Parts: sequence; C-alpha cells; structure tokens
Amino acid sequence: MRIVTPNTTRFAPDDWRRIVNRQDAKSWLDDRLAESPVFVVKEIMSSDVVGFVFLHPIPLPLELTELRLGYILGESYWSQGLGTELMEGIIGWARNNKGVAKISCGVARDNAASLKMLEKNNFYLASRDSDTLFYERLIEQPELHTE
Repeated sequence: MRIVTPNTTRFAPDDWRRIVNRQDAKSWLDDRLAESPVFVVKEIMSSDVVGFVFLHPIPLPLELTELRLGYILGESYWSQGLGTELMEGIIGWARNNKGVAKISCGVARDNAASLKMLEKNNFYLASRDSDTLFYERLIEQPELHTE
C-alpha cells in the first residue's frame, strides 16, 4: 500500500489507480503476476521494499526476446537516482542473458522524471500515441555478428 499510492500511479494505467485498501493491492499484484514476472526492488542496507519491476517477455524472430518493462518506485525514493540505478541494473542483466534483443517501455507524455531517466539510459523514442511515448533500448547480441 505504501508503494502503490495516488502519486506513484498518477501516470499508470487506470486499474493501477483504483487501489484503496490491502485487498485492492493484493488483487492488483495478482493481476500483475498473471501478466508477467514481477520483481521486488529492495534497498540493500535496510531491505525495505522500495518498488516493483515488471518484465513481460515478447518473443521475436531468431529466438530473441523483447522485454516490456514497467516499474513503480515508492514516493519516498524519488529524486535519489534510484530509477537510473535500477535501469542500469536491468540493462546489465539483459546484456548477460542471451537472447534479449531490446527493452521497451511506454511512458506518459507528462511523466518528466521517467522520460529523463530513460533518455539518460540511452532509450530512444520509438513511437507515440496521443498520451503515451514508447521508448526502446537495443541490447547488443554479439553472437549475431558475423565477420
């Protein structure tokens, strides 16, 4: 409940903003688990839960995978560089996992902090619709290069 708040879900899909009690939070988490793997983000020193990461795998040709990324960080952890650090870790993990070709993420046009973090981590604008910008980050796959 302290992670999924009105401020942290302000730019999220509608069903993320309907959480008002523990049962709503549990149902929300069950729905996310049905869609994709969910990772809990913890602070190393305290082991406090600071957020969640969602990585939905999308099969691509040549046995490659696109990871559709979603994330939410608790409000008390904003503006500390945690999003950038988290994204650097996800990119590093993806580089070490054979077959991950790219990471993609949809971001609300007005979510300046997320847009800045994605651009800082070399994501590029791939497409857009009326309210959402879709960013991608290609992951180098050395085994696909030929000499």
